[in-house]
Amino acid sequence: MNGGWRNGLLVGAIGGAVVVAGAMRLLSGPAEESAGESARGVGAAEVLAVLQADLNRGLDRWYSGDPFGYSDLYADELSYFDPGTDVSLDGIAALRAYYEPLVDRFHIERYETENMRLQLHGDIGILTFNLNEHAAGDPPSAEWKVTQVYRNIGDEWRIIHGHFSSPVEEFDE
Repeated sequence: MNGGWRNGLLVGAIGGAVVVAGAMRLLSGPAEESAGESARGVGAAEVLAVLQADLNRGLDRWYSGDPFGYSDLYADELSYFDPGTDVSLDGIAALRAYYEPLVDRFHIERYETENMRLQLHGDIGILTFNLNEHAAGDPPSAEWKVTQVYRNIGDEWRIIHGHFSSPVEEFDE
């Protein structure tokens, strides 16, 4: 692992929805598209509502300086990539060790999630969205593309794979 987390993760690579010091939290509306049904007969819209609520709770803690609130969303057998990781982090212990230096190191004023899409296949769900962080004012101070693969484990949806990336800048032709 290199020091790249300072350029990416430290600013808040995980993304989400939080208000610090009374700032207004901005959240997107319902998913633009969701499809499928869980193995327990629950539709994608209901699962998405659960995932969004969990995501918001985790991100509220993340953006107030407590990255472990977000790590609580992950399953023990996770795999994880972000711009600061050279290889996949495998397992919750590796993720928590990666987060340890980030405790109380940053605070994001507000965030917004956009373009949420859930594809549900039995007890597996693939959630994709864009996350915009606003450290101070507009425009966003960081933008992320997020993919999270969830698995229903014991009636709780847990992330088994997370991937965060920065949008590619446009190329001049």
